[in-house]
Amino acid sequence: MDLTLKSLMVPLPEDIQKLKGYGAFDLAIKIIDSRLQEDIPSILRARLELEKVILQRIPGEYRYSEM
Repeated sequence: MDLTLKSLMVPLPEDIQKLKGYGAFDLAIKIIDSRLQEDIPSILRARLELEKVILQRIPGEYRYSEM
């Protein structure tokens, strides 16, 4: 199985998960970028890279803008 798909089983770090839940996607991406600069396990690296793509796509999936 592809490492990217396996990485979905790895939970996101709590701070990134909370930011995603709050809708602070840009800040979550910045934190992911800083974590990717560190020496982390390859499975977590794959998970964070995948999550970064997901966070970049989420805003485009909303039909309505903020009021």
